[in-house]
Amino acid sequence: MSGLALRDGRRIALAAVAPFAIALLLAGALRVTSPGHGIGFVAGTAGVAAAVLPALYPLRRRLLAWPLNTAAQWLAVHTAAGAVLLPLALLHEGFRRPSGWLGWSLLAAAAWATGWGWLALYRERTLPMRTLQADFPATAFDAMAHRLRRLTAVHVPAAVLLIALIAFHLFAVWYF
Repeated sequence: MSGLALRDGRRIALAAVAPFAIALLLAGALRVTSPGHGIGFVAGTAGVAAAVLPALYPLRRRLLAWPLNTAAQWLAVHTAAGAVLLPLALLHEGFRRPSGWLGWSLLAAAAWATGWGWLALYRERTLPMRTLQADFPATAFDAMAHRLRRLTAVHVPAAVLLIALIAFHLFAVWYF
């Protein structure tokens, strides 16, 4: 693995905070005025791609899309796209409060999916190392696997809700 591998809590926290800092700096430097124009539009379009791409992860065996040939490559793209999803949504809005129920719902679903994804990544990457260092019995591994499945059970409905809300948002923006 490379030196950038997310194996400890500090690196995971840095990887979670860095996209927000970059998006905040971009919003200040480029003065995002409208979600439908300029950098706001670009961020929204990239945000849709960042929401749809991780949703394709469960279909990886059927898609067999080049250059993503292995499950590890799909998971890396899933993690990276999920990491930039919420910052792109905030940049799309210009770091202003959303307006209306749809804006708040989109922001809440993006935060829900991103937050649970980061929590699952943290637990998956740090707990096995701590367990190995503490020389836990095999039942501890079963308990960890159960906890990770519970996190997935929360993460997936958030992602499905987010995709549905984005589809409705795109319909509402283009139709009305």
